Amino acid sequence: MIARRVVKVGGSLISRPGFPSQLRALLDRLGGPAQNNLIFGGGEVVEALRRLDAIHQLDPVAMHWRCVRALDLVYDVACEWFGDFERVDRVDVLSDHVGSTRSGNFLIKVECFYNEMFNGDDQPASLPWNWSTTSDSIAAWLARRLEIEHLAILKSCEIPLQWTPASLSKAGIVDDAFSLAAEGLTVSLHHFA
Repeated sequence: MIARRVVKVGGSLISRPGFPSQLRALLDRLGGPAQNNLIFGGGEVVEALRRLDAIHQLDPVAMHWRCVRALDLVYDVACEWFGDFERVDRVDVLSDHVGSTRSGNFLIKVECFYNEMFNGDDQPASLPWNWSTTSDSIAAWLARRLEIEHLAILKSCEIPLQWTPASLSKAGIVDDAFSLAAEGLTVSLHHFA
């Protein structure tokens, strides 16, 4: 039996020298055979939007969807780094992937499932369309969409030994929506040193 997990890669990690080879080594350490479904945070791309919003106080819903589109820019870079990983970049491919037990590394394009989940409306109370939802909560929703119980989150910051989703939100390690988004999932946090 293979391990199935969603691996959320913190956006702050992507600008580190040597990051692609470091991520490959970490995926090997997570153990196999496995199905690793990777979603990348926005890093400096999203931080630029956050700074712009702080100056101009833009519409929070519009900013949320801009950030979702920015995640796809990082996805494009990840595709260049990890050309040997399988891409899940269309709704029909995602639908085929749900319940799949194939092992390997899969790059998930956020737009592929996020737009399909909501069709542009029906915002769930547990996943607000504003700055309280980031790629951490989106990754938790992806895990649910793919019917995967394990969510591994890779962060550049130190992780407290004793933590709960709520304490991580309070410390600013994950977003405010994470506690509800990750409900029912087995979450593991990994400090990417």
